[in-house]
Amino acid sequence: MVVDAVSIPVTVKMRLGWDASQISAPDFARAFEQVGVAAVAIHGRTRAQGFSGSVDLGGIRQVVEAVAEIPVIGNGDVRTVADAARMLNETGCHGVSVGRGALANPWIFQQLKEWEQTGCFSPAGNFQDRMLLLRKQFGFLEERFGSEFAIVRFRRMGHWYLKSMQVPPDLRHQFQLAKTKEELEATLKTIATNGPRD
Repeated sequence: MVVDAVSIPVTVKMRLGWDASQISAPDFARAFEQVGVAAVAIHGRTRAQGFSGSVDLGGIRQVVEAVAEIPVIGNGDVRTVADAARMLNETGCHGVSVGRGALANPWIFQQLKEWEQTGCFSPAGNFQDRMLLLRKQFGFLEERFGSEFAIVRFRRMGHWYLKSMQVPPDLRHQFQLAKTKEELEATLKTIATNGPRD
């Protein structure tokens, strides 16, 4: 058993179940706790849902209520501080895990930290802040992998940035088609000049 084989805490992340008729997470969470798992992270959707539909906060609450002591971390649809607060309040979970929400709002971690410490938080970055961060992240990839491979690897991440920046679909598509550093730079220059979609 993994728990006995390692000297570090073992955690488990799972979904609510296979589909709406097979919600197994509460039973699994209870069993995991009994064998020594240190914490459970639960994504509030079933396998059948994938990433469609809304997260089931009631389902996460069932997992929280199924265990005796271990912390339960809620996951799914946390894109803002308000989303995190709602998950904590409605499920009773001990913390939240942020996944794809950070792709559209990379500032969420700083916002959550400020909110936890002070009850207030700074706004997410504006268009210019996001453009700077996009370029910085691409620069890290380029430094590590070279321009050509970095462009390919950054397409998906770039899409999330540009969508959250309210960049029109045609310019997002142009960004996706860039194959050289020159094409990428030309597209980013056009995006910067046009600014966000109103």
